[in-house]
Amino acid sequence: MPPHFGHFADFYDIGSSLYQAEKWDNFICKEKRDGTQKNFVMPDLCPVCGSEVVRPEGEVARRCTLLACPAQQFEKIVHFASKGGMDIDGLGPAVVEKLLERKLIKDVADIYYLKYNDIYSLENFKDKSTRNLLAAIEESKKKPLSRLLFAMGIRFIGSHTAEILACEFGDLDTLAGADFGDIEKIREIGPKIAESVVTFFKQQQNLDIIRRLREAGRILKRKGT
Repeated sequence: MPPHFGHFADFYDIGSSLYQAEKWDNFICKEKRDGTQKNFVMPDLCPVCGSEVVRPEGEVARRCTLLACPAQQFEKIVHFASKGGMDIDGLGPAVVEKLLERKLIKDVADIYYLKYNDIYSLENFKDKSTRNLLAAIEESKKKPLSRLLFAMGIRFIGSHTAEILACEFGDLDTLAGADFGDIEKIREIGPKIAESVVTFFKQQQNLDIIRRLREAGRILKRKGT
């Protein structure tokens, strides 16, 4: 029996089989069933933003593929600005939280449209710290394409894989237009990564963010291409 809303369960053996439907009945407290339980259906669309969700082969979780999903924005923006990503000094979790609370940003592209007064109005920001953050944002536009790919938080794209893709395709538009076969055949890139990349670039909202990054002056090409 698959899980239902209202079921009680004993999680006495946490392991890879726990969430498999054929094993679920082993954990249900059958004596506590009272008929009020409701079917649970795994959604095909994100319940927050309505975008496609994917379930990678061999995994249980389904994941939203939208870069600007409101339910994930804090983590996505923090990751984007982190040292391994765009390395925007001064744009840490506390500052991201304040910007989101004030609705000054809603996705990673909005970072590049922040004005002096937007940042200066935040608690603990003075003239020097405001100018320093604006300078760090401007400097991040020049970071390598591989750093941008990693910063975008595409599923399965770590720093090494991002470098491989950047070397192979040279610019973000070419990668966005590549099909599954073009990506999957690259050495060290398997079907899971190829599927994740293709799914990411199918989302029009993700393409809109990339367009706004370009319009803000963010370099989308690998140096030398």
